[in-house]
Amino acid sequence: MHSLEDMILHQKHLKILKNESMSKHTSWRIGGNADYFFQPKNFDEIQEVLSNLNDKIPIYMIGLGSNILVKDSGIRGLVICTKDMKEKIKLINNKVFVPCSIKCGELTRFGIEHKLSPTVFFSGIPGTIGGALAMNAGAFGFETWDYVESVKLINSSGQIEIRSREQFEIGYREVSFSDQEFFLEACFIFKNQAHSKDELRKIVSVRKEKQPIGEKNCGSVFKNTKDYFAGELIEKAGLKGLRIGGAEISNKHANFINNLEDASSRDIEELINKVIKEVEAKFKVQLEKEVRILG
Repeated sequence: MHSLEDMILHQKHLKILKNESMSKHTSWRIGGNADYFFQPKNFDEIQEVLSNLNDKIPIYMIGLGSNILVKDSGIRGLVICTKDMKEKIKLINNKVFVPCSIKCGELTRFGIEHKLSPTVFFSGIPGTIGGALAMNAGAFGFETWDYVESVKLINSSGQIEIRSREQFEIGYREVSFSDQEFFLEACFIFKNQAHSKDELRKIVSVRKEKQPIGEKNCGSVFKNTKDYFAGELIEKAGLKGLRIGGAEISNKHANFINNLEDASSRDIEELINKVIKEVEAKFKVQLEKEVRILG
């Protein structure tokens, strides 16, 4: 067993960084430093670090950083970022094995190539499959876990386990599992039914028209409620364009908060709390955060 300091000194092929700014690794481009930061090339490197680690510190796993807000004070512990991994999607019989590091849009393209439906909805999710699994991400009326047969997980001690879908409690934008367990791969079963490239173009067009694509944001900030779209409530509360510091509620879609001018994490959190308070006061509806706050 080794400490993280030992790994930095003696296992240099692992390239564990100290005091890495998380603003480089989140789509909001915001966040303080992580104590330790690691970008593995494959599953084996993740297991090597976790199984040989004797430090009892929190572990965080992220992909593109599109659904997280890292506090200005940073993260105490080890962040494992999967975005540079080289694992590939595999199609075996009628099952699709998708690594956590795969971008959701890549699964859409794979599905179109192999005539699998309804993979096209993944193009509406701005992140990786690992993040989509962790929060049961969805778009256009479809959800990730609707098509999961089983998943492969790793815990903070490096132990790997395969579990079936039935072993999880799954809800709207939530899945029950330990915060020290991480999804490595999912086995999906889709329909043998072709998508047209026109369907994909239509979805991409709708997203560009209605959402602030290309801006510095995390995607949707709040979950939709049973009866309302979160963006609709925020807009009706008159909060579109509201700004705190360098952060602003998007004028294009009110469920997005953009980092306009070097916003701090605190600016974003204050906007989030303001939205929750104003929407509850006006409509007696309490919005829930979809974004995860780390640190």
